[in-house]
Amino acid sequence: MMLAPVGFGGPQTIEYGGKVSAFQFETLVTLNLNGVPEPGSLILAAAGMLGIAAMRRRRA
Repeated sequence: MMLAPVGFGGPQTIEYGGKVSAFQFETLVTLNLNGVPEPGSLILAAAGMLGIAAMRRRRA
């Protein structure tokens, strides 16, 4: 399943499910997504920016 990136516009809800009549099995899954980045992603982005700044300063 391909999803568009979740932005900062607010929460998004995705519902999907399925049914197998031979086994009388049915499922419904609800996902509530928030557009808040993980702390690890922010740390990696900051480390990358510091590395780029150090390289530019070293070349100048």
